Amino acid sequence: MERLERTDAGGTAPFAYRALGLVLVSDFALAELTPVPPPGGAGSDVVAIRRGAVPRAWNEGSPDPFFRFEGRSHILRWRSVGAFMIADDRTILVDPAEGVDPRLIAFPLLGPVLALLLHRRGRLVLHASAVEIEGRAVVLMGDKGAGKSTLAGALVSAGHRLLTDDVLVLAPTGGGGKPVVEAAAGQLKLHHESRAAISLAGSRMVDADLHPSITKRQHRLGGVFRTDAAPLGALLTLGRGPQLHLERLARAEALQALIRFSYPVRFERSGLGEEGMQRLFRQCADLASTHFVGRLAAAAGLGRLGETVREIEALARRPALQEAQ
Repeated sequence: MERLERTDAGGTAPFAYRALGLVLVSDFALAELTPVPPPGGAGSDVVAIRRGAVPRAWNEGSPDPFFRFEGRSHILRWRSVGAFMIADDRTILVDPAEGVDPRLIAFPLLGPVLALLLHRRGRLVLHASAVEIEGRAVVLMGDKGAGKSTLAGALVSAGHRLLTDDVLVLAPTGGGGKPVVEAAAGQLKLHHESRAAISLAGSRMVDADLHPSITKRQHRLGGVFRTDAAPLGALLTLGRGPQLHLERLARAEALQALIRFSYPVRFERSGLGEEGMQRLFRQCADLASTHFVGRLAAAAGLGRLGETVREIEALARRPALQEAQ
């Protein structure tokens, strides 16, 4: 098993990547992400991911995962992976568990840990996937198992480009700015049944049997993903129904849906902070007022994915979505 350790002798992090609007300068290899040249110096969009000791804020009886939010220092710990501390808005400390497979580090790091840091930096972070269609991002939100990644994969198979899967970052979302969806990585997490139903030419599975709790497999895409931000087009909440149905939500319903699927709400009030809660509400209210937020009920069955893809493509071609919003 590969050891988790620094590989340089000069004290600078050996890896650099761009994702979700950030440059991540990392002590750890993150194979999911696209490498970039190391930045010449500190910048507003640079986040350092360092190996270091995280203060032990948990005990043997603590829940797993364990979260503690005190002031500007946030600690998140998964027993089988390790502990993470957001020390400030530009630094994440990683304290790996003994003997952990290094590939597991990326799961919480590029999920809840990075989502919380981005929330602290003023971004709106959604639990969603997004695909570029007709030059704009179509966002797919939903509960666990709603089929976000599967539908994103079907849209990619139809010739569109993936922007992100699972963690979605919008910036800016207020002050008159036009929101864009930041690009993340060219990968999808899919169940075996979904992958078998979707044609993803050039993709490859990279984490088979990585951990018993991981039921989805990562599939790296072969070039059918976007590496820069895309302007926001529409946001859809996914559900199931007896037949395909798409409707626009009223503003109040749209606001509730956006808040519900905002990634940081899983940390509740203690993780959001009072200022963060107010900002989250304003950001979601702005989107509910200015963009198409809809409810898409898809007919059950992987064999009917094509119907849903065509409905989303038709939505993306509507003149109102093609105009500057």
